[in-house]
Amino acid sequence: MQHKFLIHVSIISIIALFVNAMFIPCYADSKKEKTADTCYYIITAKPDNAVITLNGSVRDTLRVVCGTIVKWSVALEGYKTKQGIDTINVAENCIHDVSLEYVKKAQEQQTDPKMLLTLLICIAVFLVLLLGCLLVYLVQKRKGINRSMESNASSPTKTDIRDVNPTSLPDAPVHEPNDEIELESSTPAPLDKTDVARQGNDKFAILAKDWEVVGASVQGKGHKSSGLPCQDSCAYEYLGEGWGIAITSDGAGSAEHSDIGSKITISRAMHYLKHLLEEERWIKKKELPTDNTWMRLVVHELRKVRDDIYGFSVKNDIEYKSLSATLIVVIHSPYGLLVAHVGDGRAGYRDKEGVWHSMITPHKGEEANQTVFLTSGFWDSPSFILSGVTVPETRVIRQPVTAFTLMSDGCENTAWLFNQRDENTGHYYDPNKPFPKFFDPLIVSLDNERRDGASEEDIESNWSSFIEEGTRGFVAESDDKTMILGFTRE
Repeated sequence: MQHKFLIHVSIISIIALFVNAMFIPCYADSKKEKTADTCYYIITAKPDNAVITLNGSVRDTLRVVCGTIVKWSVALEGYKTKQGIDTINVAENCIHDVSLEYVKKAQEQQTDPKMLLTLLICIAVFLVLLLGCLLVYLVQKRKGINRSMESNASSPTKTDIRDVNPTSLPDAPVHEPNDEIELESSTPAPLDKTDVARQGNDKFAILAKDWEVVGASVQGKGHKSSGLPCQDSCAYEYLGEGWGIAITSDGAGSAEHSDIGSKITISRAMHYLKHLLEEERWIKKKELPTDNTWMRLVVHELRKVRDDIYGFSVKNDIEYKSLSATLIVVIHSPYGLLVAHVGDGRAGYRDKEGVWHSMITPHKGEEANQTVFLTSGFWDSPSFILSGVTVPETRVIRQPVTAFTLMSDGCENTAWLFNQRDENTGHYYDPNKPFPKFFDPLIVSLDNERRDGASEEDIESNWSSFIEEGTRGFVAESDDKTMILGFTRE
């Protein structure tokens, strides 16, 4: 591509120089000498006259009678012979060499406006053609980047056991942060595994004035049988006035310390997002940010989470990629939702009319269960695309909601409509829709449980048991399972 671009520029340059030579006149100082602004004049003789030519065109005539010039019809104004007309003689039908000297007039000392205009036009044409080639080159280069990224589009295949290699996707150059991590507040990043174990809860139930939110992360059947810890984590914090932050994280199945990575992800994301809401004062202003503002700010905060993961790996001499984990963030408010995610999993919401919608597109690669993580190498690659959406994907949903949910992919077999087969084409596709017959009865059951006087402790315990073995699908699920469900209280 770069070689073609240089060839195009060279061709354009040659054309521009040729056009410039065609339109800018050339003047002669003498017959024998040629400089950058001179041309040759040639004098030839005939028996009865002598002819002055310019590049083959007759420009002046000397009348010759019996070998003597008797008349010179001056057609080239401003030229004279050094010897003078009377000294030019014709011998043997050949005129002797005559040097012409250009006499500049006062008005000719100035630049010819027509010549200057022609020169400017040539330069402008050259610059326009050069800019056009540059734009074509940049557009083609950008398309090439997007094509290579989009080749990782999601696969319709779904498997039960998720074992994703966090380095399996082609990595863009990763800008690894400095070893010394500087945090913006007094809340420190975890220093060792013991600190991480105390970060967050594996289950919770929050009964606020206007919202009820429950969540749990439990081991899947496969991890129980193999003795592996639960690699999922979740957290929620109610901020008042109808605002709250819900976060889930799913550790990579093949990453040795992904259970630690998911806990760091949850705790640091919660810290930075709370700080962001306080700094931007969206709760006090009673407004949501613009789409571009939310994308810019939340991506900046998620980079800090990535930096904290890297800092933990350095201080504890742990492989950075062994802490790989996904992230889904949902901030609910009376005015809508703020959403961001990296990796797979599902998230959806119910509007005021009771209709359920998805609010993220999971990042999935060509192979089954392939995805990206906060530790993946997309951060320094502009507009990284996977499954047709950017990484990270961000959204602002500007309508009141009555319920929301976010989960790891260990729950999607039971609660989500996906991986459907088109009877006409035989191909599989992903409708990416929450399953209303799962969520609506569940919300009614949770609401009734509260109305019957159940405490937060009872509700969180019951919710954790439900995610672990409340349906046949949950019982059979090999992968770890995490689900947060929130709904408005009447």
